[in-house]
Amino acid sequence: MVLTTMTHASGAPIAALRLAAGLEASGHDVQAVFLYHREAMNGADYPAKLLLSHVPRTPADMLRIIVRLWRCLRANRPDVIIMFLPLASVIGANVARLAGIRRRIMSFRVPRATYSPVMRAADRLSAWMGSYTDVVGVSRAMLAGCAAYPRWLRKRAVVIHNGLKDWPRSTMDKGAARALFGLPAHGRLVGALGRLEEQKNPELLVEALAQCPAHVHLVLAGSGSLRERVVALADSAGVLDRLHLLGDVPREKVPHLLAAIDIFAQPSRFEGQSNALLEALHAGLPCLVSDIAEQVETVVGDDGRAAGQVLPLDDPTAWARAMANDGSGDDLDAIIAERAALFTFAAMMRSYNALLRAR
Repeated sequence: MVLTTMTHASGAPIAALRLAAGLEASGHDVQAVFLYHREAMNGADYPAKLLLSHVPRTPADMLRIIVRLWRCLRANRPDVIIMFLPLASVIGANVARLAGIRRRIMSFRVPRATYSPVMRAADRLSAWMGSYTDVVGVSRAMLAGCAAYPRWLRKRAVVIHNGLKDWPRSTMDKGAARALFGLPAHGRLVGALGRLEEQKNPELLVEALAQCPAHVHLVLAGSGSLRERVVALADSAGVLDRLHLLGDVPREKVPHLLAAIDIFAQPSRFEGQSNALLEALHAGLPCLVSDIAEQVETVVGDDGRAAGQVLPLDDPTAWARAMANDGSGDDLDAIIAERAALFTFAAMMRSYNALLRAR
């Protein structure tokens, strides 16, 4: 069973269904389950069961989730449960333990520091009670969260990076791809794909755009609570004509959007390992990322060579320079290709299958 907290058009739910599909293709019998429905997934790699059709609002809703999960586990008796996101991990591991499920693999998808105080306490208690039998970190940086866990569990922690499943690079040329989205035919387009929320930090890109030459445009794909604030900031800075808000882009069109832009930018305040960043690398784009460990791990090799630039979160001027700079070339293209080759679906599935065979 692959258990995830909620349906949502973001990295962890998409990765969970991608993993479920890969496990089935590897010969396992698989069931994918979400605790509750939050929003449509914008395409999915595997069918999933919902325990609750809406976001839980009351203790009674949480009790329904727990009872339904118990019944599902008792009816299906999986050998292994793999859990994505904090709520699914805490509820899933403890209910699965009571239901007699022997292997309970907790997957770190977001930094533990972002959990609520109550969830951090519940997560730590679950670890010390032995409710988790294994831990997977989607990046090395994620495993810093294991510091709160007992030594025996820390020794069982492994890193399994994300991998893209059946990701097709666009066959469109830049002009056709830009026309598809109604973007300017000329000039430098810097693009970001992600929710317009605090985590993704889109305002920094608008502040940087205001310091860029007039030929630089910013393309933001995604929706969220910061949309009006982003528009107001661009308007006050006099760059609204160079800001292009595309809203949610269907997954099948993302390769074409990456073909339309010149640089990918992701100034996130925190990540696990971003699927959007991996897609940008596979599209051959130079990547501008924030200097958080999870991002650095993805774009910078052990030799220190980067598939773009790592930039501070609090310096729009540095981002503006990077957005305006033409740093492309054969060396950079080779580095981007080398980094992309590390994060494949085949590599991810080899690691998960090795983990499942380990005990």
